[in-house]
Amino acid sequence: MPAAASLAPLYRRLKTVGFDRLFLQRAVLPDWWEDSLAANATTRSQFELHIAQRLGVPLAQLRDPAQPITLPGTDDVRLKRATGGAKRGDIAPGGKGSVESCCKIPAIRRWNAV
Repeated sequence: MPAAASLAPLYRRLKTVGFDRLFLQRAVLPDWWEDSLAANATTRSQFELHIAQRLGVPLAQLRDPAQPITLPGTDDVRLKRATGGAKRGDIAPGGKGSVESCCKIPAIRRWNAV
């Protein structure tokens, strides 16, 4: 199975709680990340750990497809390019709309507009 395809189920699960692939790539994952790196078990683990740490989602939920992913409190979310001291309430992951539509940080709206 190609590496990108092996990440597809996880990307779908994250999208159901409001984090689409484009948002993850632009705001959460390191710039050097490519989905093909997930073919290696070590870098796949790094991917899962990075997502868990940045979004405040329990790692076990990301690794186990049977577990639903629950949204974190906004105090635990850390984006790679958020500057100026993003505060609680600046980020509203999930919900009825997509993350970019809920976000109050202008830079995130710009990333998603590209």
